[in-house]
Amino acid sequence: MLGAGRSDVPLASGTARQGRAALCATAHSERLTTKSLGCYNGYMAINNENNFVGEIGQKAFIVREGQVLMCRGVGEDVWDFPGGRLHFNEVPSDGLRRELKEELGVDSVDIEAPIYTFSIIPKSGTPRFFVLYKCSLKDNSANFTLQKEEIEEIRWISKEEIEGLQTIFEWKDALNRYFSVK
Repeated sequence: MLGAGRSDVPLASGTARQGRAALCATAHSERLTTKSLGCYNGYMAINNENNFVGEIGQKAFIVREGQVLMCRGVGEDVWDFPGGRLHFNEVPSDGLRRELKEELGVDSVDIEAPIYTFSIIPKSGTPRFFVLYKCSLKDNSANFTLQKEEIEEIRWISKEEIEGLQTIFEWKDALNRYFSVK
């Protein structure tokens, strides 16, 4: 676990970007839990001699009738979970509800505990820590109103569809873990 006083975190020498990349890779390989990170004000920091600062992405793992909701962004080829980035001074559950209201037009969602986390450095170059929360709709017959600027398509994924699903490794891993325990 990364945390206060740990001196064996492999930080690359050189630029700050190299240090963040090494720290991010370490966080990814150790599958950090939210307990091992200090998250506040829309940023995260790992207590070490060097601070790691980035964005927090929150995603909803919405389950209905044995299937999980995924979405595809406008012009994207890969499937993702609905959600987005946490805003400055935003309470995490409020931020996820805001994103679900914006993207899907739903506001009656039960948000449970985080079930999966990982870190990446996306194309933007700003490190991002993702938290995937298990969620359920309060009304399973709720209609979705997609935000056309961001979401092109949604679909419910079953266990049998995971292997052929075009998405990132971490999301396939989260789906496989969920369906293997279910």
